[in-house]
Amino acid sequence: MVNSKCRIEVTCSKRPMQTVTKTWSAIGWEWFGVNHPALPGLLSQMISDGVGVYTDEHDIVYTFTPLDNITA
Repeated sequence: MVNSKCRIEVTCSKRPMQTVTKTWSAIGWEWFGVNHPALPGLLSQMISDGVGVYTDEHDIVYTFTPLDNITA
């Protein structure tokens, strides 16, 4: 089960010196939308590797680093 309140630090290749912290819930609802096909892979990466990487259609790379336990 996913910890929806897990805080995740997000950086992007367009602004590498800036970070934003969102919860997993906010990433799923606000950023991607609940049915976005990238979410399962992103979650899997964070669970197995401790970091998830997503590249959007403009070749901007986003890095997602959980600050809390992603699984509950």
